[in-house]
Amino acid sequence: MSVRSILKNITIYGAGGVLGRAIQLFLLPLYTRYLSPERYGSLELIYVLINIISILAGMMIASGYVREYYDCDEKEKDVLFYTAFWYTFLSSLIMFIIVLILPNDLKSWLSATDKENVIIYIAVFCAGIKNLSQLFYNRLMVIKKATTYTVINVISTLFILIITIFFVVVLEKGIKGIFYALLIGNLIEFIICLLYSGRLPIISMKYHLVKKMLYFSIPLVYVQFFYLIISLSDRYFISYFLTMKELGIYSLSYKLAAFIPIIAIYPLKGFSPDVYERAKQSDSYKILLSRF
Repeated sequence: MSVRSILKNITIYGAGGVLGRAIQLFLLPLYTRYLSPERYGSLELIYVLINIISILAGMMIASGYVREYYDCDEKEKDVLFYTAFWYTFLSSLIMFIIVLILPNDLKSWLSATDKENVIIYIAVFCAGIKNLSQLFYNRLMVIKKATTYTVINVISTLFILIITIFFVVVLEKGIKGIFYALLIGNLIEFIICLLYSGRLPIISMKYHLVKKMLYFSIPLVYVQFFYLIISLSDRYFISYFLTMKELGIYSLSYKLAAFIPIIAIYPLKGFSPDVYERAKQSDSYKILLSRF
């Protein structure tokens, strides 16, 4: 991969990621108008829960898939993807069942949505669907389809934007409407990814491939999990020691400030495929990076 290709990938991945986050910022005025600060605080706690479940459900095996892709021969690459897909599906299903049987008091505490467990169920389901879609995105990344990756990402994000406006503004469904929209949007995203792949993943799981992928991804789980504790646990402290209203105001301010580092983070996706592909060609890669 040349310097020009790296710059192209950085631009494409960066534009898609930043646009997606920009659309989320666009929704903030909508939330402030149609949701009370208390309800927005509840929304933020559910987002924290989604992030945690997304990490634990699939054990970040999508990252392990990218790492192992370049060590597999051509015949084994499809089997690697199917293995990662069905592992993610089964682990997400198990996580959903666990949440179903949790005591209602615990579910209410985790999300601050008393007697609205349907929101929790939708959130957990969305986390699982998103993990499956992420596998398709990672596959596009390793086969160097950066433009397709970004087009699907942008289309899906726009769908969620439009559906969210419909549920919140037109139907006035409030916080439930946001998660109905998220559910529909994530399902549309998954269907688009599935249609682009051209076929349903074959039911196939190879234990040795699961082991290899998890060997790489499990250490990342620790990193991401404790990162969430450091960066997002303050939401629970604020909700416990102060009020949900103050949490809502704090979360809105945090969203605005968090947009700046995203501009630097998303373009780095352009490096990932090439890093693993050239991992065994250290000399050539050092030369490429020095030119870059």
